[in-house]
Amino acid sequence: CVRDVLSILEKENFEEVVLVVMHGWIRCIARGIWLQGYRFEKVLTNNDSRWGQEHEDIDGCKFTVVPFEEAKEIGDRAVYLIANTHGDELTEQLMALGCSSKRIFVLPDGKTYQKNAKRRMMESYGSKMEVMSHKEVQAANLNLLCKFKEICDENGLSYFLDAGTLLGAVRHQGFIPWDYDVDVAMPFEDIKRLTEVSCSSGRYEFISYENHTKLGVSAFADNNFSLYSPGYGMVLPLFIDIFHILGCGNSIQEVIQSKKIMEEGFNEHYIHSHTSAFDKVNRFPKINRKKFEPAFDVADSRFLMVASSYAIQRYAFEAEWYQDYTEVTFEGQTFRAPYKYREVLSATYGAYSTLPGVESRGYGGGLLFF
Repeated sequence: CVRDVLSILEKENFEEVVLVVMHGWIRCIARGIWLQGYRFEKVLTNNDSRWGQEHEDIDGCKFTVVPFEEAKEIGDRAVYLIANTHGDELTEQLMALGCSSKRIFVLPDGKTYQKNAKRRMMESYGSKMEVMSHKEVQAANLNLLCKFKEICDENGLSYFLDAGTLLGAVRHQGFIPWDYDVDVAMPFEDIKRLTEVSCSSGRYEFISYENHTKLGVSAFADNNFSLYSPGYGMVLPLFIDIFHILGCGNSIQEVIQSKKIMEEGFNEHYIHSHTSAFDKVNRFPKINRKKFEPAFDVADSRFLMVASSYAIQRYAFEAEWYQDYTEVTFEGQTFRAPYKYREVLSATYGAYSTLPGVESRGYGGGLLFF
């Protein structure tokens, strides 16, 4: 999408403003074009709850979200770029406000880009693919979890089953029937130690922001299997997610501030990872560190938060829930869970023992394994 935007800007002349009508990609695309020397100051939206919001890039460049009616004042000084599923309607709205159709460009929506990424993947890997069944993926992930447990036990590292894996262990004594991925959580200090003791080559591999800056994830991978991720548009090894357990203070105010710092780090990482190809001078090679290395001391915190590779949970846990562990059964094997795992599950899912409706089941990741 950034390439499409740049191709338009290189062909079109504009005087003062590049006006972009976008959805959630806005900060990513903003930085993508800023890195090439282009700037814009305003984003139009019909969503009045966003009017007046001001956003700032890492470089300090700012833009403001404003109502559509401001197009009357801007007129044809701007190139109007629309990346939205309602491109035709938004074009008509701009033209009704006096904007020339020659200054309006509708970009493909996000689903189109994902389809193109999948098509390119199939062209490159299709002849080599042998698509795995749901049960085969579960079996491969279980084997990977057992290997992970073995490494942690041998090196005195703490870990806990987390998220849907913990829920599956308690409610189903194994995988949630319609799920197949594996999630674990570890204190940040143990994750750093894991990078020193786990396999660095061969079949198993620890993935972190240090050795895979494009993804910026923490995971334990099995290179004997591959998966296609439409979200990243690339082929990755089969992996289990490792979430980071971080302290976030002793009061609600400290929790809010800590989560704000973490969110800023995630935003910066997202922007960097998705626009790095356009960063010719590579000014932010260590942007991932801000996401995972703030000074959040678990030992002195009443509250904890669990951070995944792409987001933090919207709630905080009592630190005492994780001060010790108990063991739960998962697919006939025993693994560690937080000592007060029922409290963790209740805080995360509410009435976790009740099955969701059929319409809410089914894994939404859309991954292909081979």
